[in-house]
Amino acid sequence: QSQLRQFELWASQGQSGDLPRLPLRLWTFPIPFPSSQNGYRFFFAERDELIKDPLYMARYRRAVELCCLSWGWSLRTDAPVGRPTEGQRWWGWDIRLRKMGQSLLLLGQKDLFEKVQLMVDDLRTQGVTFDERTPNPEDDFPFRLLEAA
Repeated sequence: QSQLRQFELWASQGQSGDLPRLPLRLWTFPIPFPSSQNGYRFFFAERDELIKDPLYMARYRRAVELCCLSWGWSLRTDAPVGRPTEGQRWWGWDIRLRKMGQSLLLLGQKDLFEKVQLMVDDLRTQGVTFDERTPNPEDDFPFRLLEAA
């Protein structure tokens, strides 16, 4: 929750572009792979508990929205931010994007996943390419966001 508060503070101050510089905490976008920070792995039983928690899910969805805003994309309009601040742009954080997408699928947030996919499609039309290698192919997860166009 403290990370979401920081995201909200930056957004309210017009500093959404600062969000990419903040290290994401494990619970911001949980995925079922070991954390590189401490080796913790998110398990499906925990997922089931989180999905049942409406407060967690509302905060989770807001964190996704704010992260996309920091990359210059509005999930509310499914379009680039109209008048982005200097820092609101794609920063090339392929790994964060991948984790976000994996997490959205894991937590059953297909509607948001599809909205993020629209952002990825738009970035590709601008010539942005993504690192499509996975650190461990055995841990790959169904994930369309970073597939070849």
